[in-house]
Amino acid sequence: MKKIILSIVSCMVCLGAWAYDFCVDDIFYNILSDNSVEVTHDINAENSVNGTYKGRITIPQTVAYEGTTYNVTAIGENAFTECDRLTNVTLPESITAIGRKAFYDCSRLKEITLPEAVTSIGELAFYHCVTLKTINLPASVASIGSKAFMLCGGLTSLTVDTGNAQYCSEKNIIYNKDKTLLIAAMSTIGGSITLPATVTEIGDNAFVECDALTAIDLKNVEVIRDFAFFDCKGLTSITLPESLKELGLGAFFNCTNLTTLKMNSNLEVVGERAFMRCSALKTVEFAGKNLKIGSHAFEACKNLTIDENATCISEIGDYAFASCIKHRSTVLPANVKRIGEKAFFACPQISRLSLGYRLEEIGENAFLGCNRIRQITVNAMTPPAICQSTFADVVYEHATLAVPDESIDAYKAAEHWQAFMEINPSALTNIDNDSDVRVIAGNGHLGIEGATPEATVAVYATNGALVQRTTVAQLAQYSFEPGIYVVMVENTAYKVAI
Repeated sequence: MKKIILSIVSCMVCLGAWAYDFCVDDIFYNILSDNSVEVTHDINAENSVNGTYKGRITIPQTVAYEGTTYNVTAIGENAFTECDRLTNVTLPESITAIGRKAFYDCSRLKEITLPEAVTSIGELAFYHCVTLKTINLPASVASIGSKAFMLCGGLTSLTVDTGNAQYCSEKNIIYNKDKTLLIAAMSTIGGSITLPATVTEIGDNAFVECDALTAIDLKNVEVIRDFAFFDCKGLTSITLPESLKELGLGAFFNCTNLTTLKMNSNLEVVGERAFMRCSALKTVEFAGKNLKIGSHAFEACKNLTIDENATCISEIGDYAFASCIKHRSTVLPANVKRIGEKAFFACPQISRLSLGYRLEEIGENAFLGCNRIRQITVNAMTPPAICQSTFADVVYEHATLAVPDESIDAYKAAEHWQAFMEINPSALTNIDNDSDVRVIAGNGHLGIEGATPEATVAVYATNGALVQRTTVAQLAQYSFEPGIYVVMVENTAYKVAI
């Protein structure tokens, strides 16, 4: 996985041809001003960048060149990138800036002390310095770039000087000064963590590859940024707090031992790739209203199936549940209005499919590779918009399509739906389109939407025999044999098939 991450990051970086202004005592410099320089490297060195420096390096505080004495004030961008034979660097007190990727992938760098004058640490500055043991940020540091200490798997201490005005640290985790933003955790951090109650945001890449992290109490967190818990293989269960409003790109990507997930009721969007490749994930407790499942959100969660009672879901994004190979009989939540492109791509075990009455659109190749589908029930009165590629040709030829009685002619005339060789009535009729009340049937159970919990519900067999009388709130606890029923909600009758 480290190789994959390294490749991804490297691809994101446009590598150009670096030059230097002069070299003194085998250290290369770029002139920044009349009296200051930064340390750089020789692009023409053996093995490109990683041949420039090796062993122990001491950077001087001043350097003379052609009659001018310069102050060495910065470690420039890429200065020591991939110097995999570099073991120790001594920096002068004149250094104020550590540039972007300055010590990127210095895999044998064991020790470095940041001078008291350093004010900025660039993006990816110490990325993948796997043998580095300790990092202490001096009081002068005012900015820390993204992924600055990412994948430093050998760290035993990550601290901030108590006099720093911008940042603080606690238990090897770096926060902003008032502890509202969690910036970075030491990658070897482990066990169960309870965040300070002040934390409202988890920053980008904050816990990347913290394999020893087994549990975390997110308390009052409102935002989880991109890739915050990427590849945290020790996590087995996550409860998103009610305070959470935003879940970023790849937030829990590749948490391969995560088995259970409990959502919160205030989250409106599950971010793109948020739980992609969480291959052990079996149970997701969805919550909220009009929840949008982002593109690739649960792709390759091969043990996951969707609970039809997750009526909070209104939209399923492109590839959202692609390669979830355990799907067999799928009853999608009734409130889903849109199913994106390749949403269930490569779910080869699906044989039965039930789509809700609010469905308006299914994207291209939504069920591509689902060639075993032989029964489709669509409860939408108006045929949803689909493409010819929504289903495979074999599905159009061999699957039975069941639609509401009064809509059968509409489906037979609708573009692409008409390609189904067999279209039959589903017996879902007599639903008043002007009514907010909906009867939902599936897997032996009935549910009512749009009525008060205390409303009376009576369920009758087609011969008029009373099967069950209860309330909307209690109806879910009863199961029914397959068949056709008449459901009375207060004074309105609905004919449904289970």
